[in-house]
Amino acid sequence: MGLYFLSFNLATFFSILGRGGLENTLLRYLAKANGANQPEEMRVIWRKGWVLAVCVASVAGFLAAITLHKLGEPVFGSPALSGLAWLIGGWVPLLAIQGVAAEIFRGLQEIAHSVWFGGLTAGMLTVALLAAAMGLNTTLDLRAVILLILCALSFNAIVAFLAQYQKMKALPEAAQEKTGYGELLGHSWPLLINAVTLFLLSQSDLWLVGTYASKEDVAVYGAAARLVMLTAISLSIVNMVIPPLIARMHAKNDLARLERLLRSIATLAAIPSLIILTMFMLFAAPMMELIYGEHYRSGAVVLMILCAGQIANVLTGSCGYVLIMTGHRKTIMAITIASAVFALSTGLYFVQVFGVIGLATAYAIAAVVQQVGMWIYAHHYSGVWTHAGFTYLFGLVRTMLMK
Repeated sequence: MGLYFLSFNLATFFSILGRGGLENTLLRYLAKANGANQPEEMRVIWRKGWVLAVCVASVAGFLAAITLHKLGEPVFGSPALSGLAWLIGGWVPLLAIQGVAAEIFRGLQEIAHSVWFGGLTAGMLTVALLAAAMGLNTTLDLRAVILLILCALSFNAIVAFLAQYQKMKALPEAAQEKTGYGELLGHSWPLLINAVTLFLLSQSDLWLVGTYASKEDVAVYGAAARLVMLTAISLSIVNMVIPPLIARMHAKNDLARLERLLRSIATLAAIPSLIILTMFMLFAAPMMELIYGEHYRSGAVVLMILCAGQIANVLTGSCGYVLIMTGHRKTIMAITIASAVFALSTGLYFVQVFGVIGLATAYAIAAVVQQVGMWIYAHHYSGVWTHAGFTYLFGLVRTMLMK
């Protein structure tokens, strides 16, 4: 279990490098071109985006395979991780392409396709393949499981590309291409740094557990961290829809309406998240045992601490996307770098002195600092607040009752 969590974590990290920041660049550029009714420019951006995505993702996959083959045992003390290096190297570009393809669909305002090809299709197919293996009483080791995941991701990438190709083929050719490869890359690199540091802030704690704690601690900590991710699901759904609207409404300087929209949906998204967070914090041990088994009760305190840090993310809404979609990508990059440095430095010390509980505390504090920083600067630069507010909820209920 610990080896799977660590493999997935590392594949996710290198896939962020493989996306190269292009996912948010293509989201913004396609949304703007779509809003400005420039179909020929959309076709140019899409084509060049895919070329860059495939090239960067392939390089990242090769880099991951080489790095993990050489460092799996020396850094993490796991010869088995080194043995999985080339499989993880294949996992990386497929995850990267999945992320880019999903954001392209979002830029085209095809939210349903973004959901399907952003992980749902691959996830469902993986579950189906694993269920079939169980039904046939086939014993699968971790290598076989990863191979099944790669098959599902490959199918997802091919179908996503073909769906987008059919749409773009119907658009007119551009007489003169306004957007070049250099512009896309120039816009992407701060977003790449932000994405990498955001990962370090939110998930590099598992690396420190893998380096300084036992394999059992890796499994327990990874299980708790997975549960915390569920608490932000409602905000994640909102963030699938809201970025193109932010870009469009900000371009029209419709700030009052934008703030009402952001705060209203932040409030609606916060309600289920806060309910789940409260349940996890009050019943941490029983929840860990119910979902993972009796051994995982030992992760209850870790789950409570990580949930406490997640509250800031839930309440501050889509402040990060406000910074990205309004062109302040370097600001969010600086905030995330500072928070990640704090998390890594304090986490490195705390995990050796206080164990996994100290590590969870360091990362929870860093997450709060990052979210509050983005929330303040989003208001400073854009002039809109993004946080949840129950007065907005009452307003929504009153409007619905009047209708």
